Amino acid sequence: MTSAIRFAAAIDIDAPQGVVFDFVSDPSNDPRWRAEVECMEVRGPIEVGTVAVEYSTLFAGLMRPVTPTVIVTLERPALCVFESPAHAPVRLVSRRELRPLGECRTGFVYRLETELSWGGVAGTAGAALLEALYRPRLPRYLATLKRLVEAQAPARP
Repeated sequence: MTSAIRFAAAIDIDAPQGVVFDFVSDPSNDPRWRAEVECMEVRGPIEVGTVAVEYSTLFAGLMRPVTPTVIVTLERPALCVFESPAHAPVRLVSRRELRPLGECRTGFVYRLETELSWGGVAGTAGAALLEALYRPRLPRYLATLKRLVEAQAPARP
């Protein structure tokens, strides 16, 4: 039995959609804006089918998951999706959606889905704990993402 947990957060970034897409579709940038990611090993070019292995630290180092993901969708400049393969120890889907809000402004939505394989009370408690600890981090992650992308974006005319 599994417990699915879904998170979503959004932010507007003062940068062209293509610039934002290039940053968020490259998983090697994840450690720069997602604090729990220590390292991301990207095994090939940024294209559908490429594997990226995420090395993370959660809950003050109590958990150190190693999660392979595959780029399953890459629709420049609007959508990229990373998903763990069926054999992965942790089920993870990271969906990054972008929409233009003007020439130099982009709306970004980050959706994350994971599953706990614990059932019953343990699964419910684990899901509640994960949600309570992770959900408040999302706005900070997106604020960091915004700062990083805006710093590298070309100056407005």
